Amino acid sequence: MGNDGVSMSLLSNTADAFLDQSFSIHSLKQLIQRKDYGRWPELTSDAAEKFTLEQAEALAHDGFGTRNPLTTSKTRGKAIYQPASFADVLVLRKLRSNIQRFVPDVLPSRHFIVTNMIHCLSEGVAYRLYRLDVESFYESISIAGVLKKVKELQGLSTLSKNLCAEVLALHSNSGVTGVPRGVPLSATLAELMMSQFDREMALRAGVYLYYRFVDDIFILTNREENKVRFLHQISQELPSSLKFHLHKRAVCEVAKLPKKITAIASSSFAFNYLGYEFRVQPPASPGQDARQHRRLVEIDIADSKIRKIKTKIVLAFCAFAASGDFELLRLRIKYLTANMRIKDFYRNTYKLSGIYFNYPNLTSHRSPGLLALDRFLANAVASDKGRLFSRTAVMLSTARKAAISRYSFVRGYEKRCFYHFPVHQIRRILRCWTHDL
Repeated sequence: MGNDGVSMSLLSNTADAFLDQSFSIHSLKQLIQRKDYGRWPELTSDAAEKFTLEQAEALAHDGFGTRNPLTTSKTRGKAIYQPASFADVLVLRKLRSNIQRFVPDVLPSRHFIVTNMIHCLSEGVAYRLYRLDVESFYESISIAGVLKKVKELQGLSTLSKNLCAEVLALHSNSGVTGVPRGVPLSATLAELMMSQFDREMALRAGVYLYYRFVDDIFILTNREENKVRFLHQISQELPSSLKFHLHKRAVCEVAKLPKKITAIASSSFAFNYLGYEFRVQPPASPGQDARQHRRLVEIDIADSKIRKIKTKIVLAFCAFAASGDFELLRLRIKYLTANMRIKDFYRNTYKLSGIYFNYPNLTSHRSPGLLALDRFLANAVASDKGRLFSRTAVMLSTARKAAISRYSFVRGYEKRCFYHFPVHQIRRILRCWTHDL
């Protein structure tokens, strides 16, 4: 009797799982996000929304035929893909949701990772640090390998497996390799492919710390391994067709602190990870007992991120030079130096964003990176040199310059200045950074 009850319960749970995976109009409608109505304004009509949902349901069950549901564009030399229609969006969202439940979701927050790294890097023990990057990550993932993994997922519906195979086949037939970069489904499939590698690395003997963020890998070991053999072994453990980028590899050797610290007890080194620059230096007090001291770990914004913010400042001034819209320039500078609360429509939660909340682990609110950004902004406002700033200088009155100069990256970080930007305003602000002045 008891066994029959357990069997019925298992059957019921299995049925519920498959029901959750269904591509019914009801389940597809639950995936519509508020921001979708801005990008796809036709959805505001009940009739149009109903038609789109019916179209998505039919696509899921009948397939895409020979039509590729993805369109492509180029960003920094790499192809970026997105769904061609909103019906395609819904089908791919549901497919990702169905597969997502089989992907280990164990990645801690970026703040937790950096805090833990600081603690471990400051220890006085010997260690070896590896910074590795998987070359052309999405483009190098084997579609055959992905389909094999998906096929092996017990509990995933046959419809979901077939749809995944069809989408990837249509993508592959367009003459490209790997999974389509920019599509959220691809991120889920990539995590599925890397899950075994992650488990093996986290449990590997001699590894103090292991983190992976998409294709960026950080490993801290006890330095007892043979470096060359270690790199070869973990390269072999990557999923087939993936390999580490030789020119983005960094390995740092760190010796154990001696009993008595001298000014040259250990050398300094620096590396970038998760948008930060980590600078590790010897303890600050030579001549004292090393057991009472730890290495100094200073955190700043990575140079690549600083360059991106500077580029956004330049693009904001380019847009101003073209349109003469000073208020929009002011809003863009305010946006870059501010903090805000943003709705995450996919998870139905809010997240904090901005100059402080994007980089909460900085050692100082007057870090070299923040000071450099303030100097760059001040020069952009005051300069009358060069093709761009010679034009904007005559468009900026003393009052306008003063209005822009009120904004500061250092102040926005230190005071955690919060502002509210309506959705329609954010769309206008972001336009010049998506190459649509």
